[in-house]
Amino acid sequence: MDSGEHEESSSSPNADRIISSVKLQGPGGVMKLTLRDGPSFFFRDEEAPDIFSSEDGPVEGRRLSDEELKPLSRADTRIRAEKTAYDLLARRDHSRRQMEMKLLSRGFSKDAASAACDRIERAGYLSDRLFAEQWVESRLRKRSDSRLALIAGLEKRGVARSLAESVVFAKVDQTREEENLRGEIEKNLRRKAENYFKLSNRLVARGYPRPLVVRILKEYRQDEPE
Repeated sequence: MDSGEHEESSSSPNADRIISSVKLQGPGGVMKLTLRDGPSFFFRDEEAPDIFSSEDGPVEGRRLSDEELKPLSRADTRIRAEKTAYDLLARRDHSRRQMEMKLLSRGFSKDAASAACDRIERAGYLSDRLFAEQWVESRLRKRSDSRLALIAGLEKRGVARSLAESVVFAKVDQTREEENLRGEIEKNLRRKAENYFKLSNRLVARGYPRPLVVRILKEYRQDEPE
């Protein structure tokens, strides 16, 4: 449900804001408050309205004011954003930037998306470093990318340049870079797809250092039969 739609339907002048029930909804201290006319709100203990700390007895049957409803709506939106984020993480890993953009595209506010990502990061389920490491490993199983191409790929997915460089250089040393380059050259030679000049330019465009490309290509040319 869109977060804006939820807040509007629950705070409209015609809505019955009398509390029907308040129940613990599961781990993490999440509570579910249901109004008599149907809408429900999720919140945590620290986000509870002041009426929950009063000494006037049970809250069931009490009517919520506008001021009491607003923090409930904000808390509910944040928790719904968290649930959406966890659902997305169950499908695949995300960088924080990717997750924030996904939540925004689903109608959550910037504040709700940021708060949800903060909480999931603290829980250890959202990590740019872990995402970067897993993405690089997966990428290298499928392609022989250069270090610069891997760094650019991580930046495109919202990972900071400094972190991207740290992860890539830890995963791909100079020896691995040369092995990847040789693999690309040998694949091309088997297909006889390009001459050396075109191949050299293409490999440099893919992020391999030109001096390295020239040196290794020269080795292959020397090995060719007369």
